[in-house]
Amino acid sequence: MSEQELAISREKVLEYLPLIKKVASRIFLKIPHQLLNFEDLVGYGIIGLIESFNTFDSGKGVKFSTYAFYRIRGSILDALRDLDWLPRTIRSKIHKIEEAINELTVSLERSPTDKEVADKLGMEAGEVASLLVDSSQSEVISLENNLHNYIASKTDNFMNMEYAEIADLKNILAEAIKELPEKERLGLTLYYYEELNLKEIGEVLNLSESRVCQILKSAISHLRSSLDFLRKEL
Repeated sequence: MSEQELAISREKVLEYLPLIKKVASRIFLKIPHQLLNFEDLVGYGIIGLIESFNTFDSGKGVKFSTYAFYRIRGSILDALRDLDWLPRTIRSKIHKIEEAINELTVSLERSPTDKEVADKLGMEAGEVASLLVDSSQSEVISLENNLHNYIASKTDNFMNMEYAEIADLKNILAEAIKELPEKERLGLTLYYYEELNLKEIGEVLNLSESRVCQILKSAISHLRSSLDFLRKEL
């Protein structure tokens, strides 16, 4: 690549850097911050932008910014998918917590508090809450990545996205969210549409972060089933 081409590339990256940061910041709010820092996400976004420059076809009639948005977002989500979110020891603890929650839900005939789960397992309530948050964040990002890949697979290629409403991730979610129980529907609406993080959703619903996690995880389970149905219909 010549010096002139490099200069043009740098100029284009700077032009679209605000878009990259916007996409990265939305995802950054939803992941454990010890996993990656914001600059890492921006870096993966830049990779997606460069791929956009190399593969964009202006003859398709799609705006470059629309095309770049999905490539930037996909690049970041792909990077997160490849990471080992939770060490084996942490996953083991989360599994025990989830088993305890299920057992207590049956015996108490209601959702247990973090303290009740912690007492059953001989843990601190704060640790239970923190682990549930990490688990939920991992599952939510996994869902987003699955949705993103699903969108790509349902269109001939990224260049067709603007021609079909189904290409908009939020439109796909909206169809599936309609079928969820009220509390789950509200939780996901706040998460995806209002783009609130777990703590903010808890403040709106007057719930603990861990309880919000439980609601989101249940919603995700129902959402996956709904998306399987939509996949057959589309």
